Amino acid sequence: MSLPTYIRKRRVPRPQDYLRQQLNCSEQEALRFLQALKAWENDFEGYYINPTKRHVRPFWLVPKLVSEQNVALTPAGTPGARQAGIAFEVDTQGHFEIAYAMFKATDDDGNDVSDFLVEIFDGGNNMKGLQNTELHAVAVAGSARRPFIWPETYFLNVQNAPRTMFMNFRNLSTGNLNIRWVFHGRRWYHKEATPEVQRAIQEKFDRMEKTYTYFLTLSLAASNYTPSTPEGANAPGITLASGQQLLEGQAPFFWATDEADTEVHYLTYRATGPFEFQLREAESGRTLSNGFVQVTSGWGDGEFPFVFPETLLMERNYKVLFEVRDLSGAENIIYPVLTGRRLQYA
Repeated sequence: MSLPTYIRKRRVPRPQDYLRQQLNCSEQEALRFLQALKAWENDFEGYYINPTKRHVRPFWLVPKLVSEQNVALTPAGTPGARQAGIAFEVDTQGHFEIAYAMFKATDDDGNDVSDFLVEIFDGGNNMKGLQNTELHAVAVAGSARRPFIWPETYFLNVQNAPRTMFMNFRNLSTGNLNIRWVFHGRRWYHKEATPEVQRAIQEKFDRMEKTYTYFLTLSLAASNYTPSTPEGANAPGITLASGQQLLEGQAPFFWATDEADTEVHYLTYRATGPFEFQLREAESGRTLSNGFVQVTSGWGDGEFPFVFPETLLMERNYKVLFEVRDLSGAENIIYPVLTGRRLQYA
């Protein structure tokens, strides 16, 4: 439903004009060639099994070390509340394409608890972060029944060496937390494929190198909400007092930096209470609604994200203000996340 973000412009709009230039032929000869090409494109003998399909399988990716497959965190504020560098290694048997993120988290009694933050980094690409700062897990992952589907798959090329994704975890709860995190996607067993299929796989992923899933949350420090302020005390969440509102001149913002354009597909969040919001483009002052919207009508979670019918393009150095008003009647910590893809075509 959404309009394409990038379109390709041809140097020579009409194919017959291009053929006339390249082949030094008449327009009639060029048209006959195009008609023959169209006939060839539609001339099929029948159906057969896609040879690439034989070398692709669904695949679950968990931490390489058995000791890291259950991440044990102590209560928030204690030395063991954070673990960094949990390694999800893809060996050289075949490339891996991440499509889903899922987790199961419990306390010591086996009760479901999901109050923790995560970060994801690509160790095979100079530790490139897939987010601007920590993210609430509930906003970026789901379960097997309702996995969080990435808007753009993330390809891990293992042609020459293993590739590792690293994750950091931080507990926000008052008790111990045990986390089992899983990525799911497709494994491309390129080494066992024929040279022709290997080339087809390579061509497919060459086209995907310039786009990747990215998670964008509030830039609190840039919005003048540092940990020394009441609003920034629980970063990366924005903290509101009972009934507090942050409007245009005070609102924190989502910021697409100058590294790449960002195309937003989903809105997800975690909060300790209800609120209402309005998104405003910082440069133009234009709002994306004609008034404040209650959170349940505009934001989902990792299992049920709110999906834009038209993606929001945030060009480089583009800011979107998060105007917000508490409805809980108590302190309210809000963790909003924009999920989309980063685009580096231009």
